Amino acid sequence: MENSKRYIYSDFTFNEYTTLLKDAAQYYSFITHNDFLKKTNEDPFLILRHDLDMSISNALRFAKIENNLQIKSTYFIHLHSEYYHFYEKDTYNAIHGIKNLGQSLALHFDTHFYNIN
Repeated sequence: MENSKRYIYSDFTFNEYTTLLKDAAQYYSFITHNDFLKKTNEDPFLILRHDLDMSISNALRFAKIENNLQIKSTYFIHLHSEYYHFYEKDTYNAIHGIKNLGQSLALHFDTHFYNIN
């Protein structure tokens, strides 16, 4: 069977995301952005990143899936977002939950917020 037919994911649901990660983990290791700088071997790898533009609660669900599969990723968080406030209690707790699950956190810089061309 051709890969184009073998790896068809019907929808981007949490179950399909889990399947996608399991399929990828058969061939690749997952590393964070910071791990890339320390990488010393030539084994195939993926750098998995999440740009948290909208839903912190969904990001926490992704982090739980990744943790269960022992996969590392990096979550890029906005300090200024139309969809969540960084210091709101639920957001703050979810971000700490992502970190406590062993995932990396990084700043998702928004040039528009600072009027940078």
